[in-house]
Amino acid sequence: MTINEKMMLIGLFLSRFDKKGLEVLGFKRFWEAYNTFALALGGPPKSINNYRDEFDAHFPNPRKGWASRPLRPTRKAMMEKYADLSLEEFAKVIREVTSSLGDAEDVASEGESMSFAKRMMTGQSAENYFETHYKEVSCFKDASLTRTTAHGCGFDFRLEVDGNPYLAVEVKGLGAINGAFQMTSKEYKVADYLQDRYFLYVVRGFETPRPFFTVVRNPLRASLMLEKHEVVSYQTFWSGDVTNDLVSNCA
Repeated sequence: MTINEKMMLIGLFLSRFDKKGLEVLGFKRFWEAYNTFALALGGPPKSINNYRDEFDAHFPNPRKGWASRPLRPTRKAMMEKYADLSLEEFAKVIREVTSSLGDAEDVASEGESMSFAKRMMTGQSAENYFETHYKEVSCFKDASLTRTTAHGCGFDFRLEVDGNPYLAVEVKGLGAINGAFQMTSKEYKVADYLQDRYFLYVVRGFETPRPFFTVVRNPLRASLMLEKHEVVSYQTFWSGDVTNDLVSNCA
């Protein structure tokens, strides 16, 4: 299935099941779903929005959709192909076609495993956003970039500039503009070891039309008020809050 077909399928699902569809996938708002899926897939979020609007005229939801525009053959074929699936069955299809996109570390929150949406936002979606925008950070703009997510080294990206000691960047994603994030025990230990060479890059506002980022250098020494937690599995992590008072720094 191509990227466009996957985005069309997501648009169909969100049109047909509306807010119940969002809920079963773990999203709170439509833009949160658009941004999360599109950033992970490598497509524009507005495309999923357009696909949903295109299908809206054919389902009993509060939106009128593109009622004056005939449904294109590709859309009609997809709608007919998945017409008999229940909410749960269709949600399973969505998870399957995007299953490789949510490879975030399995960190528990208050004893519960992360939702599908949370894994996506803290995984491929936020990391792809970073790869697109990292040069907007002054101390990253001349760096060569290596993705290290799969290496289990306590950060997601390694940046090198002109033979200087490498910089490490751990990427987090938040659906809201403000909210809590988590650091694993390994991330915490590596941040403590690297100190000023370790950066926390938080992509915020997935639920808004324009997500943005905050960069925190040496997060263990920053004003994040990290709090230690221990879960039943005995995996240790630290949580902190990102608020509007937190200013990006790269000094």
